[in-house]
Amino acid sequence: MSLNMNTVEVEKIPISELADYIANKLGNRKLYIIVKGESEPIKRYQVGIYKDLNKDYRARFAQIISETCTVQGWEHLQPWCDCKARARAARFWDIGRDHDAAIIAMQGLAKEGRLFLGMTVGHRPPHLEYLWHVDDQPWEEYPESPYQTRQFGFPLGRVDQDNEWLSETLKFREGKDDSLRAVGLEGNYPVFVTSLL
Repeated sequence: MSLNMNTVEVEKIPISELADYIANKLGNRKLYIIVKGESEPIKRYQVGIYKDLNKDYRARFAQIISETCTVQGWEHLQPWCDCKARARAARFWDIGRDHDAAIIAMQGLAKEGRLFLGMTVGHRPPHLEYLWHVDDQPWEEYPESPYQTRQFGFPLGRVDQDNEWLSETLKFREGKDDSLRAVGLEGNYPVFVTSLL
């Protein structure tokens, strides 16, 4: 982890606008899914492997796996190795029940090698500690999610260890005063960002 963290200014895209943004505004840039590494451990059970987004909800899954997945929380003095960070970052992220177009658009970016997932840690402010390519593989969905949103898991590929965003704080411009605000993460909701034009 870098001790001299700087700020990277990014553009933040709401999930409701993401499909249109990818189609009409993203151009050749990369899209980053940003999630938060929490200090509390997590434990979940049901994992569904996606088969077809266009089928009825109960027919979408090629496979449902019953498993126990427990991942320790983030500790500053004992940071996660890559395998533990992957286990924490890949799964259980809320995207919502009405965003199939955004999911399909992101999967298209993964085929082109332009979709990444980054995980922030720390609080004042959080910085990007881990970053992976998202592979062109089926996404996981959790059919027994207790929440109203749909929870997904992303197929993480190789580490993007040379990315200039690593160990940096991501900020975006919001409001009429044009001030910079750190990318904040609430609960299990990911944030979608890209570099400025």
